[in-house]
Amino acid sequence: CHVLVDVMGYTRGNRREILALRPAPVLLAFKGYMSTTGAPHLALASDIVSTPPEFLPFYSEKVAYFPSTFFISGHAENHPDVLDPSSW
Repeated sequence: CHVLVDVMGYTRGNRREILALRPAPVLLAFKGYMSTTGAPHLALASDIVSTPPEFLPFYSEKVAYFPSTFFISGHAENHPDVLDPSSW
């Protein structure tokens, strides 16, 4: 099985148009953009700190979780207002 791993996300220099062509049977987004890409044909490799399970309804991708985190911060530190339902 061929796997194409996107490490750019929506950062400068990305080639999102290549992913839209679906050049491999498995397309995986990893590290370059740790939020939803809005592309349901991608899978996202993440962890529960970066992509909390309660946020999965907001993601278009299927998420594969690593057993531990690889980031030093997550939504709780960077976006506390998002985790507060009263701010919705």
